[in-house]
Amino acid sequence: MANITLNYKKWSQLLSAISAYKLFYGSHTNSDMVQLLSPVCTLAYALGKLYSKPIGDGFHVAIVGADCKEAINAGDAYRLLSTLLGVNELHIDLVGPEVYFDPIHNPQFCLRQGIGQNVRVTLHPMSIGEYVKTHTPDVIMLNHPGFEAHFTEWFIESELPFAFERGIEILGTSYGHDEAELDGAYLKAYGLIASEPLNNPYLVDYSKDANKLHDMDIAVRAGLMNWAGQVWRIEKKSKKNEELIQLLAELRKNDRFLASQLADPSSLPAIMDAKDSQGGEWVVVRIEPELIFYSREQAMIIAAENGDVLLEDVELDSTYLKNRDQKSIFQSMLISAIINRDYGHLIDAYIGDNFPRELFSFS
Repeated sequence: MANITLNYKKWSQLLSAISAYKLFYGSHTNSDMVQLLSPVCTLAYALGKLYSKPIGDGFHVAIVGADCKEAINAGDAYRLLSTLLGVNELHIDLVGPEVYFDPIHNPQFCLRQGIGQNVRVTLHPMSIGEYVKTHTPDVIMLNHPGFEAHFTEWFIESELPFAFERGIEILGTSYGHDEAELDGAYLKAYGLIASEPLNNPYLVDYSKDANKLHDMDIAVRAGLMNWAGQVWRIEKKSKKNEELIQLLAELRKNDRFLASQLADPSSLPAIMDAKDSQGGEWVVVRIEPELIFYSREQAMIIAAENGDVLLEDVELDSTYLKNRDQKSIFQSMLISAIINRDYGHLIDAYIGDNFPRELFSFS
C-alpha cells in the first residue's frame, strides 16, 4: 500500500502530484479544492501515521460525528481515498445525527466518474454507540468531536467507551495544539488515553481570514482556528479521573462567565503593549480581576487590584500569536481560556512575591 499523503509536506505539492485540477467537473481554485479534500486527505494522513495495522482491499472506515463538511455531495470526495491509500476497494460510513442536516449537493464539486469507483460511501444518522452495535469498522475517525460541549453524549459507557471496548481503533482531529490538549484532558478524565498529537499538513488554515471577522458569531461559524490542525489516536483505557472531571467542570463555568462578559461591549478586556526591563515585548490583557501578561512563549497572571503575582511562567501555545497587530477580542478570549484551562484551579491561590511594577513600562 502506498499512502500518497505521506510523501508531501504542503497542499500545493499534493495538489500538483495528484493533478487535482483534473479530479472535479469544472475548474476550481486551489482554495476550493483544499476545502473539499481536507477531510479525506487528513484521514489518509492520520491512517498512515497512526493506524497500527496493514490496510488492504475491503478496508472499512467510519467518520463519526460527521456533519455537512464531510457529507457534502453525500461524501463524494471520499472516493479519492482509494487513490491516496493505493487500495482498490473501500467502505466509508459517515455516522452522526447531523449527516443529513443542511445537506449540500453541488454537482460541480463532484469527483469525475472512474475515480474510486469501488469505494462505497453510506450515511448513518445515529450515535457512535448505536452504530457499533451493528457495524464493526476497522477504524473510527472523529473530526473535531467537541468533547467540551458534548461530553455528556460522548462519554457515557454505551457510546465512545463502548466503541473502544469493541477493539475498534479510534483516531481524531483537533483545531491545534491547545484544543488537542483539551481533547486529551477530556479523554483522560473519562478513562481513555490519547497519543501525542501530530501536526497535520492537510489542514484548512483560516488564520489569513482572521482580520476580516469582526463579529464573534461570524468568527465561530467560520472556524477561526485551523480545521484539523492536529491528529491523534486513542491508545488505551484507564480509570476515570473524578478530580479531573471536576476541574473540567470548573473550566466550563469560567468560560461561560468570560463569554457573558465579552457579550457586553462595555466589559471588553483592555489590551495594551508593554516591555520588560530587557526590552522584550509583552502584551497585557485585562480581564477583571486579573491582568494577564503574555509574550510569545510565556505569561504571568497579576492581580489587578494590588499587583500581586498570582501565577508565573504560564506556558502558552504561540500558534495564534503570530500577528501581533491583530489584537482581536477572540485572541484575548483564547489566551484567557488557555490559562483558565491549565491553571483555573490555582487562579485564587497566592503564589510568589508582590509584582515588580518597575519591570514594565506601559505604552
